[in-house]
Amino acid sequence: MIESDWLRWLITALFAFAAIDSAYRIIRPERSILRYCHLWHLLMSLAMLAMSWPWGHQLPALPQVVLFSVATLWFVWLGISGGCCATDDPHRNLTRLSMGYHALMMAAMAWMLLDMASMAGMSDMSGMAHHAHHAMSHDAHHMAQPSSSLLSRYREVIGQAWIFVFTLSTLYYLLKSCVRVINRHRVVVEELSQAAMALGMLTMIGVTL
Repeated sequence: MIESDWLRWLITALFAFAAIDSAYRIIRPERSILRYCHLWHLLMSLAMLAMSWPWGHQLPALPQVVLFSVATLWFVWLGISGGCCATDDPHRNLTRLSMGYHALMMAAMAWMLLDMASMAGMSDMSGMAHHAHHAMSHDAHHMAQPSSSLLSRYREVIGQAWIFVFTLSTLYYLLKSCVRVINRHRVVVEELSQAAMALGMLTMIGVTL
């Protein structure tokens, strides 16, 4: 759970911006398959908004994990099949590759929800263990220790990998936006929205590790 108020409001602002942009792209004239892509991003942004506040942790994790697992498979399928590309798309391969990034983002959402649920479960178990400490044998306590340590190490490694991915993607979309401004003298809101989502994911994962 996020302890810092300013971080909570930063994440809220980033995903509120991303949610508004995704909602706008759903209702504007566009190919149906791209509208579904924006719908996934809208759902992700709303889930992240909820996750950044204490009341969001009361929402059941399992339906959200299933939802974002389906979203991961959706983007993988789009990337493999090429269904995301228009027939006249000059950057067809790059567009398909970008679906892999969106699949990673959805997979990170599913992982984060599982991680938070497991951390909450471990916290509850820790409290139960504290009350039952005198009833536990000394040997059983030391047998449980390596297992907990191993899970913590795997969690740290996976979390650092996600941080690396979203650091690169934040820099990429910010740099891309700057290049567009310099070359074409206009701001591309969708790229800023992608940068906001990547930065929000980076921040949320960073504070939960």
